[in-house]
Amino acid sequence: MDVASPWEPGLTHEQRRKAWLATLSALNSLQAEIAQLTETAASRAVEYGAEYPDIARATGMTPRGARRRWPRLSALLGRTQRNPGADPAPELGTLSAQGRAASTRLDNMLPM
Repeated sequence: MDVASPWEPGLTHEQRRKAWLATLSALNSLQAEIAQLTETAASRAVEYGAEYPDIARATGMTPRGARRRWPRLSALLGRTQRNPGADPAPELGTLSAQGRAASTRLDNMLPM
């Protein structure tokens, strides 16, 4: 029997162990993907003129915390293109201040 959820009733001890390990593996993969997307988003924001205070506000950090989290962005800060009228990726949705998608249209979602 393949187990889809560790919360499934009636599992043996071994099945529950395997289900929790599978859950752990999936969450670990998601965490790695989210970390990569976060790094990309921070770099792209700087490319389009964001600075540490902007990144700090977007992430709920202090500017010092943002500098510690993304120290390599300081090398990009002097080389950014500032074009306030440009929309760098019009095909992507935007996020609210709380990190929620401002648009729920599926065509605004990142490809998986």
